Amino acid sequence: MRKNIKISATIAAVGIFSAASIYQIHSHKKYSLQNAMNFYGFRKPEQKEALNNLLNLSGVSPLNKPYSISNIFKSNQNQLAEDILNLVKITQQRFTIRAGTQERWETQSQEWMLKNNDEILANLNTLGFINEISPKIKNPDAVCILGATRKRMSARIAYAEELMSRQMKTGHMILLVGERYVTANVDATESELSSIAAKFNISDWKKLTETHLARELYSVSSLSKNSIPVSVIDTPRGDLPRPTTQTTIMSLIQWLNDHPSIKNIVFISNQPNAHYQKAVIDAVLHENNVKIDFEVIGPTAGREYEVKSILEGLGSYIWAATPAVLSSLNLEITDNEIKNEFIKLYSGNPLVFQALPENLKEMSRESISHRKAG
Repeated sequence: MRKNIKISATIAAVGIFSAASIYQIHSHKKYSLQNAMNFYGFRKPEQKEALNNLLNLSGVSPLNKPYSISNIFKSNQNQLAEDILNLVKITQQRFTIRAGTQERWETQSQEWMLKNNDEILANLNTLGFINEISPKIKNPDAVCILGATRKRMSARIAYAEELMSRQMKTGHMILLVGERYVTANVDATESELSSIAAKFNISDWKKLTETHLARELYSVSSLSKNSIPVSVIDTPRGDLPRPTTQTTIMSLIQWLNDHPSIKNIVFISNQPNAHYQKAVIDAVLHENNVKIDFEVIGPTAGREYEVKSILEGLGSYIWAATPAVLSSLNLEITDNEIKNEFIKLYSGNPLVFQALPENLKEMSRESISHRKAG
């Protein structure tokens, strides 16, 4: 029995896998990390190679040895679970690089990101985290614009305008926002924020929230000039520093209960955040047994996006998607050490935690009961 799970220990394999992967030869077996990448949506050999390249560029392997997403078929499910666990840890440390309540704009680019800018971008493009994600639902019942910083919300509203100009029709517009207080020089300059505050008869711009910004941006857009009903869902922050994707979707569920005619939704985000938000939305809707067709779309990640921001989107997506991947793989994880590591990773995020396989959640409940009894 291992005593410590080390990030670099279990995923390394001999050499870097080829595009004609062993997975194709042994497709009737499923216990390899490379196979598990299919469940993250990275099905093409070039996508798996791109992720492998990014991990190598990040310097994850000790002593300059090549890193490889394992194509070795594991003899038991605990080994695959450990490989997945370590992948999440690696990408959280090397790609996401956020700690605690730190915001995206508060992080700094790491040296490896600056040195390999063009190569990193090429791999991120292969993985699908740069180019526009266009809608497949042509005339959704509702279009939901997700909250963000002012600049990102402006891009999302502009994309909604573009969709309407392409003859998309919808019965309802939703601004899904919340009680995140603005940050000067992130949302806008102090002067710009003061001007926006004046429109709402607010004397101090520091009292502005994301919701005010969304209302103001929408009011000056062409969307406000059509006859489509619009709902502003203003999510309180509660005990959190600010609302999150998870808590705003909970507010949306309450709204959907009052609007049973809504059967499908197109959420508008933007690259590189669309994949992460799709994973979170899917987890929250599934946990609350809300059956509604949806997709998360958005415009390309433009030149203003640093490599750091796009890598953060990839790392966040892998973290958010992993509980559903574990459930889809139907892994029976019996190693308590691995179970505990997964619980540590997700227990602070209860809405995503609920997407974990039942045997992991059951162990967490037993642990809490034991502590209370003690």
